[in-house]
Amino acid sequence: MGNAITFYTSSCNAFEFQGADARRRLRFVAPVGSQIVGLQFVGSRLTGIHMEGVPESGAAGLVDGIGGRCGYAVDQINFHLRSGVTRSYGGGGGFEQGPWALEPNEYITVVEQARREAYLGNSVAFYTSAGRVLKLSGMEASVSRRFAAPPGLQICGVDVEGASLTGVRLCGAQTGCPEPAEIQCLPVS
Repeated sequence: MGNAITFYTSSCNAFEFQGADARRRLRFVAPVGSQIVGLQFVGSRLTGIHMEGVPESGAAGLVDGIGGRCGYAVDQINFHLRSGVTRSYGGGGGFEQGPWALEPNEYITVVEQARREAYLGNSVAFYTSAGRVLKLSGMEASVSRRFAAPPGLQICGVDVEGASLTGVRLCGAQTGCPEPAEIQCLPVS
């Protein structure tokens, strides 16, 4: 099943199962009711996140879009806020990736950095409340399969072919796992 698999839970936990040659990753999960609105770096190392409360139903999240610049690694990350402010991390260089717009009621819940001793890492992935994964990826980043469950659903099983995660099985977040024939299965990219 590859070198590692990680599960993020709605209770702000990350369960990591790593082999000896798994790549180093840093992960931050926002608690339920919070959104990630900024990052903290010490050199190339992601050391923390800035959080705000999730807006009330119908109100827009604070981050409007995510983009950046990548070459061999992640050179720059930009958070475009709905207020018009842009929070930038890193420097120039590389090629533009994104920006990817977030829906008004969508916000960032998890950030994951594939570590490197320079720049901002080999890749930085953002998981959103809408079940999307947005990734800034340098040329030296490893191939990683990621999936985020959409609102109201939870992962209740995985499909593996050889050493690759090929699909996830979903069921209701509140109802638990139904009979196997009723479980929705989605491919992983």
